[in-house]
Amino acid sequence: MAKAKGKNGKAPKLQDFKKRPCQLGCSLSGRTEMHGEEEVPAADISITGFMLAKDELNTLFGDPHAHDSWFNKSGAFTEPTDWVKRLSGAFPFRDKFENCTIGFLLGTADDMLTLSQVRIAKIRLTPSTGGWTEMAFQVQISTDDEDAVGKLWLFMGREIDAELSLGNVKGEDAPKDKAKDQPELPMDHKSDGDEARPH
Repeated sequence: MAKAKGKNGKAPKLQDFKKRPCQLGCSLSGRTEMHGEEEVPAADISITGFMLAKDELNTLFGDPHAHDSWFNKSGAFTEPTDWVKRLSGAFPFRDKFENCTIGFLLGTADDMLTLSQVRIAKIRLTPSTGGWTEMAFQVQISTDDEDAVGKLWLFMGREIDAELSLGNVKGEDAPKDKAKDQPELPMDHKSDGDEARPH
Protein backbone atom coordinates (compact mmCIF):
# COMPACT_ATOMS: atom_id res chain seq x y z
CA MET A 1 0.00 0.00 0.00
CA ALA A 2 1.13 3.53 -0.74
CA LYS A 3 1.69 6.10 1.97
CA ALA A 4 1.66 9.86 1.51
CA LYS A 5 4.75 11.74 2.48
CA GLY A 6 6.32 15.11 1.86
CA LYS A 7 9.59 16.77 2.73
CA ASN A 8 11.35 15.03 5.60
CA GLY A 9 8.93 12.11 5.23
CA LYS A 10 5.91 14.14 6.34
CA ALA A 11 2.55 14.15 4.61
CA PRO A 12 1.67 17.00 2.24
CA LYS A 13 -0.31 19.75 3.99
CA LEU A 14 -3.37 21.45 2.56
CA GLN A 15 -2.77 20.34 -1.00
CA ASP A 16 -5.36 21.86 -3.29
CA PHE A 17 -6.99 19.83 -6.03
CA LYS A 18 -8.82 22.37 -8.16
CA LYS A 19 -12.35 21.99 -9.47
CA ARG A 20 -12.83 19.12 -11.94
CA PRO A 21 -15.49 16.62 -13.05
CA CYS A 22 -16.02 13.44 -11.05
CA GLN A 23 -18.76 10.99 -10.17
CA LEU A 24 -20.74 11.10 -6.94
CA GLY A 25 -21.44 7.69 -5.44
CA CYS A 26 -24.80 5.94 -5.74
CA SER A 27 -25.33 5.65 -1.99
CA LEU A 28 -25.05 7.88 1.05
CA SER A 29 -24.42 5.77 4.14
CA GLY A 30 -25.76 7.29 7.34
CA ARG A 31 -24.33 6.38 10.74
CA THR A 32 -23.33 7.89 14.07
CA GLU A 33 -19.89 8.37 15.57
CA MET A 34 -18.54 9.41 18.93
CA HIS A 35 -16.99 12.84 19.44
CA GLY A 36 -15.69 12.55 22.96
CA GLU A 37 -18.72 11.39 24.91
CA GLU A 38 -21.20 12.80 22.41
CA GLU A 39 -22.81 10.75 19.66
CA VAL A 40 -23.16 12.78 16.46
CA PRO A 41 -24.68 12.04 13.04
CA ALA A 42 -22.29 11.16 10.22
CA ALA A 43 -22.41 10.00 6.62
CA ASP A 44 -20.07 8.49 4.02
CA ILE A 45 -20.20 9.01 0.26
CA SER A 46 -17.81 7.86 -2.44
CA ILE A 47 -16.19 9.85 -5.25
CA THR A 48 -14.79 8.27 -8.41
CA GLY A 49 -13.24 9.63 -11.59
CA PHE A 50 -11.32 12.42 -9.82
CA MET A 51 -8.38 12.72 -12.22
CA LEU A 52 -4.90 13.74 -11.05
CA ALA A 53 -2.31 15.35 -13.31
CA LYS A 54 1.41 14.56 -13.10
CA ASP A 55 2.31 17.29 -10.62
CA GLU A 56 -0.65 16.45 -8.38
CA LEU A 57 0.28 12.78 -8.17
CA ASN A 58 3.86 13.71 -7.31
CA THR A 59 2.65 16.09 -4.60
CA LEU A 60 0.31 13.50 -3.12
CA PHE A 61 3.24 11.10 -2.74
CA GLY A 62 5.72 13.80 -1.80
CA ASP A 63 8.01 12.39 -4.48
CA PRO A 64 8.92 14.25 -7.70
CA HIS A 65 9.54 10.90 -9.43
CA ALA A 66 6.29 9.12 -8.48
CA HIS A 67 4.61 9.79 -11.82
CA ASP A 68 7.71 8.76 -13.78
CA SER A 69 7.75 5.40 -12.01
CA TRP A 70 4.18 4.70 -13.19
CA PHE A 71 4.26 6.14 -16.71
CA ASN A 72 6.36 6.13 -19.87
CA LYS A 73 6.28 8.90 -22.46
CA SER A 74 6.78 7.93 -26.10
CA GLY A 75 6.57 10.89 -28.43
CA ALA A 76 3.28 12.67 -27.81
CA PHE A 77 1.78 9.76 -25.88
CA THR A 78 2.03 8.94 -22.18
CA GLU A 79 1.04 5.45 -21.08
CA PRO A 80 1.31 3.37 -17.90
CA THR A 81 4.53 1.38 -17.70
CA ASP A 82 4.53 -2.33 -18.55
CA TRP A 83 4.71 -3.35 -14.89
CA VAL A 84 1.69 -1.18 -14.06
CA LYS A 85 -0.28 -2.68 -16.96
CA ARG A 86 0.37 -6.18 -15.60
CA LEU A 87 -1.29 -5.34 -12.30
CA SER A 88 -5.03 -5.77 -11.84
CA GLY A 89 -7.10 -3.13 -10.10
CA ALA A 90 -6.27 0.10 -8.34
CA PHE A 91 -3.42 0.92 -5.97
CA PRO A 92 -4.71 1.31 -2.39
CA PHE A 93 -3.36 4.41 -0.66
CA ARG A 94 -2.75 3.73 3.02
CA ASP A 95 -3.12 7.17 4.59
CA LYS A 96 -6.36 8.80 5.65
CA PHE A 97 -6.66 12.58 5.80
CA GLU A 98 -8.62 14.62 8.33
CA ASN A 99 -9.44 18.32 8.66
CA CYS A 100 -10.09 18.43 4.92
CA THR A 101 -12.34 20.75 2.92
CA ILE A 102 -14.34 19.61 -0.10
CA GLY A 103 -16.58 21.59 -2.40
CA PHE A 104 -19.33 20.04 -4.52
CA LEU A 105 -20.73 21.98 -7.47
CA LEU A 106 -24.29 20.70 -7.62
CA GLY A 107 -26.07 22.11 -10.64
CA THR A 108 -25.35 25.77 -11.39
CA ALA A 109 -22.39 27.88 -10.33
CA ASP A 110 -24.43 29.16 -7.39
CA ASP A 111 -24.89 25.67 -5.97
CA MET A 112 -21.43 25.12 -4.49
CA LEU A 113 -21.75 23.05 -1.33
CA THR A 114 -18.58 23.36 0.77
CA LEU A 115 -17.98 21.03 3.71
CA SER A 116 -15.08 21.50 6.11
CA GLN A 117 -13.57 19.22 8.75
CA VAL A 118 -14.30 16.14 6.66
CA ARG A 119 -12.12 13.04 6.41
CA ILE A 120 -10.85 11.53 3.17
CA ALA A 121 -10.35 7.77 3.35
CA LYS A 122 -10.22 4.60 1.24
CA ILE A 123 -8.16 6.31 -1.48
CA ARG A 124 -7.45 4.17 -4.54
CA LEU A 125 -5.30 5.23 -7.50
CA THR A 126 -5.59 3.90 -11.05
CA PRO A 127 -3.07 5.01 -13.72
CA SER A 128 -4.71 5.63 -17.09
CA THR A 129 -3.80 6.72 -20.61
CA GLY A 130 -2.52 10.22 -21.21
CA GLY A 131 -0.54 10.32 -17.98
CA TRP A 132 -3.59 10.86 -15.80
CA THR A 133 -4.32 8.94 -12.60
CA GLU A 134 -7.87 8.36 -11.41
CA MET A 135 -8.34 8.91 -7.69
CA ALA A 136 -11.35 7.31 -6.01
CA PHE A 137 -12.02 8.02 -2.34
CA GLN A 138 -14.59 8.15 0.42
CA VAL A 139 -15.72 11.41 2.01
CA GLN A 140 -16.56 10.94 5.69
CA ILE A 141 -18.81 13.72 6.97
CA SER A 142 -19.82 14.54 10.54
CA THR A 143 -22.69 17.01 10.38
CA ASP A 144 -26.24 17.66 11.53
CA ASP A 145 -26.80 19.92 8.49
CA GLU A 146 -29.84 18.28 6.96
CA ASP A 147 -29.81 20.62 3.95
CA ALA A 148 -26.24 19.65 3.03
CA VAL A 149 -26.90 15.93 3.30
CA GLY A 150 -30.17 16.37 1.39
CA LYS A 151 -28.39 18.09 -1.51
CA LEU A 152 -25.88 15.27 -1.77
CA TRP A 153 -28.71 12.76 -1.66
CA LEU A 154 -30.37 14.40 -4.68
CA PHE A 155 -27.19 14.17 -6.78
CA MET A 156 -26.19 10.59 -5.94
CA GLY A 157 -24.90 8.69 -8.95
CA ARG A 158 -24.51 11.83 -11.08
CA GLU A 159 -21.48 13.55 -12.57
CA ILE A 160 -20.61 16.71 -10.68
CA ASP A 161 -17.64 19.01 -10.24
CA ALA A 162 -15.67 18.87 -7.00
CA GLU A 163 -12.61 20.54 -5.48
CA LEU A 164 -10.59 19.27 -2.55
CA SER A 165 -8.10 20.59 -0.03
CA LEU A 166 -6.38 17.95 2.07
CA GLY A 167 -5.67 18.55 5.74
CA ASN A 168 -3.31 16.39 7.79
CA VAL A 169 -2.73 12.67 7.74
CA LYS A 170 -4.81 11.02 10.45
CA GLY A 171 -2.71 10.69 13.60
CA GLU A 172 -0.46 13.63 12.75
CA ASP A 173 -0.80 17.17 14.04
CA ALA A 174 -3.30 19.43 12.29
CA PRO A 175 -2.17 22.84 11.04
CA LYS A 176 -2.31 25.45 13.81
CA ASP A 177 -4.15 28.08 11.78
CA LYS A 178 -6.05 26.49 8.93
CA ALA A 179 -7.64 29.78 7.88
CA LYS A 180 -4.20 31.33 7.24
CA ASP A 181 -2.55 28.28 5.72
CA GLN A 182 -5.36 27.27 3.39
CA PRO A 183 -5.92 29.41 0.28
CA GLU A 184 -9.34 29.90 -1.21
CA LEU A 185 -10.32 26.94 -3.36
CA PRO A 186 -9.84 27.95 -7.02
CA MET A 187 -12.51 27.26 -9.61
CA ASP A 188 -10.49 26.23 -12.66
CA HIS A 189 -8.16 23.28 -13.19
CA LYS A 190 -5.19 23.48 -15.51
CA SER A 191 -1.90 21.63 -15.41
CA ASP A 192 1.01 22.09 -17.75
CA GLY A 193 2.72 19.15 -19.40
CA ASP A 194 -0.26 16.78 -19.45
CA GLU A 195 -2.46 15.68 -22.28
CA ALA A 196 -6.06 16.77 -22.35
CA ARG A 197 -8.18 15.08 -19.70
CA PRO A 198 -10.25 12.19 -21.11
CA HIS A 199 -14.04 12.61 -21.06
